[in-house]
Amino acid sequence: MIQYRLANDKDMDRIIDFINMVFSMLRVPHNFETMLPKVYGKDARLADIHVIAEEEDGRLCGCLGMYEFPLRIGDATLRVGYLGSMAVHPRVRGQGTMGTLMQKQIERGVERGLDLMVLGGQRQRYQYSGFETGGATYLYSISRANVRHALVRAQDEGMVFAPMTQEDVPAALAIYNRQMVAGARRQDNFIATLVSYHKRAWSVKRDGVLIGYFSAAVDHAQIGELVMAEDDMVLPAIKAWMNAKDVRLLHVAAAPHDATLNRLLALICESCSITPNCMIRVLKPENVLPAYMKLKGSYEPLENGELILGWEGLGAYRLCVEESSITVEKTDKEPEIQLSGIEMHRLLFGHNRFGVPQAGSIAPRSWFPLPLHIAEPDSF
Repeated sequence: MIQYRLANDKDMDRIIDFINMVFSMLRVPHNFETMLPKVYGKDARLADIHVIAEEEDGRLCGCLGMYEFPLRIGDATLRVGYLGSMAVHPRVRGQGTMGTLMQKQIERGVERGLDLMVLGGQRQRYQYSGFETGGATYLYSISRANVRHALVRAQDEGMVFAPMTQEDVPAALAIYNRQMVAGARRQDNFIATLVSYHKRAWSVKRDGVLIGYFSAAVDHAQIGELVMAEDDMVLPAIKAWMNAKDVRLLHVAAAPHDATLNRLLALICESCSITPNCMIRVLKPENVLPAYMKLKGSYEPLENGELILGWEGLGAYRLCVEESSITVEKTDKEPEIQLSGIEMHRLLFGHNRFGVPQAGSIAPRSWFPLPLHIAEPDSF
């Protein structure tokens, strides 16, 4: 019989060995200590975020972690739990181990008062646990021709890129925290977060002063996070980067709420695509919905209106936009739209509107989808 429990520090070495083994069996060789140092590095080793499954003889046969962080969205702060390192040994597959691990972590999320849980993975596999794809990431492709013609006047002289050091972190963290959505990182784990999944953290300096930073792939051709102190530094930094690293085609990710970055990149890129950001399960709509509705209203006008949503398992919620006022509250009124959890996530956060329930047609057109986005370095 399989037993489930929360891991402790004594379990950490075998957790790392176990997930390295399982993921390496399924895909390319994995080394979680270098791939996710914010969780498994020697200065982190966050054992107690994992629920583990053990057989009667004590052998580890399953594992699932939940990395928690605060996410400030404007003047609101959400408590987010990112699920990751889901691993089940082949010998116990088909026995419900994965589903039980998921349920244990969801129960922990509720007990710990989380507002939102997210993860990455195969869609249908996690729909069984109430998660659905949502949010968005904008991916821009920028070629050498784009740089040569569209950025001919971009003043990139004097921009220097260097691997980020701990001395750079206070300035980089200050720039990060000035964004509309931030707060998931601390000074002691800032670099470890940026280098997740084999990325590299780069400081951007001019005249010895840090003016921004990149989280970029080893081949320099993908930038998962680009943050500059001033908007007019973005395009010069891209030009300087592509020239300095001899990049022929650069892919840059942007969050949907970063209107300025999107406008800059949309005008110069060769192409752009929009992909789902993660899989989502909202635990507290009364906190999540106003935060993201206000965020959207900060860069795109929301039309006045009122809507009562019936969310299976969570109750009914009244959403109201009146001029600059946005409110979301629980209500006893009859819902105008009644949906399951999966359907509600599609309505609120789905950027492919063909997948949205037909009942969503009565919602004000400007309200949805909401711009949920978890930055790539913060994933788990």
